Amino acid sequence: MLRVTDICKTFTTRKPHKEVLRNVSFEVEQRRFVSLLGPSGCGKTTLLPLLGGFQKPDAGLMTLNGRPITRPGSDRGFVFQDYALFPWLTVKQNVQFPMKERGLSKQEREASSAELFAMTRLNGVENLHPDKLSGGMKQRVAFIRALAGGPQLLLLDEPLGAVDPQMRKTLQVELENLWLQDMTTVLMVTHDIDESVYLSDRVLIMAPCDAPAVRPAHGNLLMGIPVELPRPRSRTDPARAELYRLCESKGVGITVMKALGAANSFPLSIRQHYKELSAHGSDCIECGGCEERCSFEVYVTENIRKAAAVFGS
Repeated sequence: MLRVTDICKTFTTRKPHKEVLRNVSFEVEQRRFVSLLGPSGCGKTTLLPLLGGFQKPDAGLMTLNGRPITRPGSDRGFVFQDYALFPWLTVKQNVQFPMKERGLSKQEREASSAELFAMTRLNGVENLHPDKLSGGMKQRVAFIRALAGGPQLLLLDEPLGAVDPQMRKTLQVELENLWLQDMTTVLMVTHDIDESVYLSDRVLIMAPCDAPAVRPAHGNLLMGIPVELPRPRSRTDPARAELYRLCESKGVGITVMKALGAANSFPLSIRQHYKELSAHGSDCIECGGCEERCSFEVYVTENIRKAAAVFGS
């Protein structure tokens, strides 16, 4: 179980200081899919890196199955807005990366990844690099890479925010189907009311700390709305429309906003023996295995650095 108790966070690097989270408390039971829903500036996207262990709260306690969360760990998987796939690795190498860090043998990695590829209908793209994939394929690869680490909790940061509306609805169905096969505990951040109702067992409504609905003595997590609909979900279920209207009315002016991927990136020069970059020299994306040494430049976003911390050393 994930337990969040009286979490507070204020950004003091800007003036005036910006209070983002105030006394946020909630629980997520095992094998449940829970969404954090709210407008831009309500703190939901700030909360996820705290739970991932990338940042520390100013006050409060976060525990996963009784253990305090203080740093990134393999007990939490993370799916980022911009997918954060390692561009220098193939799809298979991306998915097997957390398995290798867990110490699985090559045979175990091959068997497990084959099962994940079959589950997501990604057979045939295993040896491609991420830049050759569509947005929908990247989303599925990012999701199964997170599952490959065997996490107790899966954190989803606007996982479908980078695709068009029609593809988004298709991927919502696929995401639910994947989750029903695994049932890993999920906490997802989203701006999309329809998405939160379609995917979740419970929707947590948040508002900015300075919103009129947030009382000074209370936190900016306003309420939780249970979504007790049968699975797999149906978009034509009348009860779903009623829940949508309830979330909309409680959302304190929730706006739907397409989240942008991380804008900050910087060049990272990698120089090492090609055998350290891939299992086979012919897979080297620069020299194709024809040279003993190679160097190339890739752009690594901050989320890729976080992904490295989540899935391995």
